[in-house]
Amino acid sequence: MDGVFVVTTDDGVEYCLDMNNRQVTRTVEVRTGVRTVLDPESAALVAVATCRVGVPMVLLIDRDVPGVLFTRRTNSWTMADTKVDDEADDGAFAPKKAARYWTTLGPVVTAAVNKTASRTGREARSLYPVATAFVLWAWQTKGLELDVAQMFRRRLVEEYVHRGMESFTRGSRATYRSVLLTIVDTVTPPSEAPFPIPRSDPTPPYNSAEIAALRSWAGAQGSTVRRRDAAALLAMGFGAGLATRELLSVRTGDIDVRGDDVHILVWSGRPRLVPVLPAWQPALREAIEELGDDQWVFRIGRTGVRSAQVTDFLHRGHKTELDVRPARTLCVRMG
Repeated sequence: MDGVFVVTTDDGVEYCLDMNNRQVTRTVEVRTGVRTVLDPESAALVAVATCRVGVPMVLLIDRDVPGVLFTRRTNSWTMADTKVDDEADDGAFAPKKAARYWTTLGPVVTAAVNKTASRTGREARSLYPVATAFVLWAWQTKGLELDVAQMFRRRLVEEYVHRGMESFTRGSRATYRSVLLTIVDTVTPPSEAPFPIPRSDPTPPYNSAEIAALRSWAGAQGSTVRRRDAAALLAMGFGAGLATRELLSVRTGDIDVRGDDVHILVWSGRPRLVPVLPAWQPALREAIEELGDDQWVFRIGRTGVRSAQVTDFLHRGHKTELDVRPARTLCVRMG
């Protein structure tokens, strides 16, 4: 049996069985549209013992190991077994299923394949069958103009895989999709490439006047407990730069007071020991003196940690027009 066969197993490994040169090469998709070779070089293919859809594939290969005639390799369940269209005598691609339309489709397919092969390093012969089948479908079913940029689009690829390949196995559809998306990424004009969504503007830190206003807000709360919670909230934010979930997780036992130094032991997220700025230490010193052992420093009596607990506290009692967010106190602490 001659020819080149591409066999896809259910673990996502793609085997290229070159029966003409008696070689086998394994590749796997590392991310969408990108495959990598698993072995440093192709192995000599002695024989194909079993290769049928639905059963494990068994290959006999020669690893060129002294004293070892050949190695038996049993692979995962075979999901797809596709024969790559043959090359013509002059080495050019010669499709079988689309032979009668090749003079029409050939220029578009060849342009897309050559550009992709040159930019990605993939072999053109592995791209031709997939690209030909897709272009034939897009031309006949969708009535699209034979133009590389018009045909090779992500939306059309997804439609082809889900509607134009209903008789194919799941493994074959995944392989075709991977190859086609690689071509799409290569041939898409720069003017049509998607623009990444930029990150939001950085949160501005509080200025001195706003910090003074927040201190007044904390002292104006309607009860001793709320004043203590408000002061602790600001101290852990401005004084230690803790994020919301981090300050909500702090218990009295996590605050280490030694002489003039106060540190907070953070357990959640990134465990670390954080020093507290001197100007914000009094609020935490008072909190651990008033609270019992192993109590929440902010909002005693909670049963757990939820980000909404800070928002809920701010919406009750004496309010402020300022935007109170730990992210902004973090900016001040780092500055």
